[in-house]
Amino acid sequence: LRRFSRQRGTPRLPSAIRRILLVRTDKIGDAVLSTPVFEALRQRFPQAEIDVLLGRRNRAVAPLLPFVSQVFVLTQRVPDMIHLAWTLRRRRYDVAINLISVDSTTPALATALSGATVKIGFENLGAPVYDIVIPRPDRPEHYARRNLSLLEPLGIDRPTNVCTPLSVAIPASAIDAVRSILSEKTTSPRIIINLSGSLREKCWGVENFA
Repeated sequence: LRRFSRQRGTPRLPSAIRRILLVRTDKIGDAVLSTPVFEALRQRFPQAEIDVLLGRRNRAVAPLLPFVSQVFVLTQRVPDMIHLAWTLRRRRYDVAINLISVDSTTPALATALSGATVKIGFENLGAPVYDIVIPRPDRPEHYARRNLSLLEPLGIDRPTNVCTPLSVAIPASAIDAVRSILSEKTTSPRIIINLSGSLREKCWGVENFA
């Protein structure tokens, strides 16, 4: 990352933003929680192409992401990474945004290798490669709102309401399939609860659900 570090100065945003790259290579849920960023960018730059770089673990979420022009997938194979870097550089991005707030070298390196005119990311291990560094919040904040702070350098203010709705592009075929299954079982209302969590501290617990 030091090899790709930039000399800090006053970054200049392009006068016209035509192509944007969003880096979100971690998990499916994190990608879904980033969709308010997609919507905010589309509203601010309606003509821009918005590309997303996903990873091996969350690439299945691609069809659910709204407002996306192209999806790229980052793998761990060196030849694939080299080819991806050249592909991204040929896109000539005006802005690349690393949406991952925790320390992670790979997405920071991918952001640097994109060749974007301006690179934005949180204050973490990848900070040396960004032109604009956004401080991480010093108090707990909802994930979706935290992501939106990355857009403030682009003139996009965070919404004042605490609740930040997500934007998920669920295919019509999936909706029809679920309705068909439910109609065969019962006509009464249903509640579906996801009990899983990737880490123990993320599990809500039976008592809290009750």
